[in-house]
Amino acid sequence: MREREISSVRAEVNCSLPGDADFAAVARGWLEGGAELFPELFGELGKGVVHGGFVDQAPVTARMSRSKFSVAGWKKRLAGLAERPVGLTLTMTGAPDPLPQPGEPFEKYEWASISMVDEHGGTAGMLRLTIAAGTAASWGTDAGDRWMSFLAEVVGSVTVVYGEVAVNGNVHHTTAFDSAIGRNHLDSLAQSSEYIRGYSWITLCPAVLVERVGGVKGLRASGAFAEVRLLGSGDVLLLATSTPQEFDRAALRRVWVALAPVLPAGLPKLPIHEEHLEVVLEDAADVR
Repeated sequence: MREREISSVRAEVNCSLPGDADFAAVARGWLEGGAELFPELFGELGKGVVHGGFVDQAPVTARMSRSKFSVAGWKKRLAGLAERPVGLTLTMTGAPDPLPQPGEPFEKYEWASISMVDEHGGTAGMLRLTIAAGTAASWGTDAGDRWMSFLAEVVGSVTVVYGEVAVNGNVHHTTAFDSAIGRNHLDSLAQSSEYIRGYSWITLCPAVLVERVGGVKGLRASGAFAEVRLLGSGDVLLLATSTPQEFDRAALRRVWVALAPVLPAGLPKLPIHEEHLEVVLEDAADVR
């Protein structure tokens, strides 16, 4: 089997965090741990070899401001998470532009963007965590283990609404599945206790939906996953293949079949100019 070429990965996790203590710990774990996923890029950033920047959204005003990266600024922002900022993004890139837009791809250069946004979708306590990257550090032979361990450590004990790690261009405010069925991301969040928001190379299935897909035992017996990891919160991390290079259409469909009981009915269609989205173009109701 020929392994696919990978150009980028994107992780998103939605958490319900009404408490300030949980917020600071989870946000710091995501930002610090996310930076550690890219040791060479982050190390060069600290030495001033590559460019980096911050995008800040302060409490109360929520105004967005941009500034260049500095080690002192990074430490100050991590310490300031106790004040629950509305948003914080760290960008790193080898591109000539020292302040790229968060998540903007640079085909010739390694890049990464790590973000947290509080009160996502206007919902109090809803934290949106994202990482987008175009660097080989994201998809080496140990990629599955690294991403699974990172996610388990950061959000393994808190209430998760949904999470995923997608590959090759699924960089959207909505999930690839939501885009294909025309479901607004706010509706998707509101329906998350009834339907899962999507599926991908790594999928984080919230505890409230686990029994409807057969529980941990059923998920393991499905043959759709290289690893099924039960978290302390009751949420379940699902790794489709050991590496993203192995995540082909057949693997995608196996994941889709396993999660079909918690996918809304309807025939997905790829939107114009979004043919790259990794979605099974069949109605999940047909395989339940």
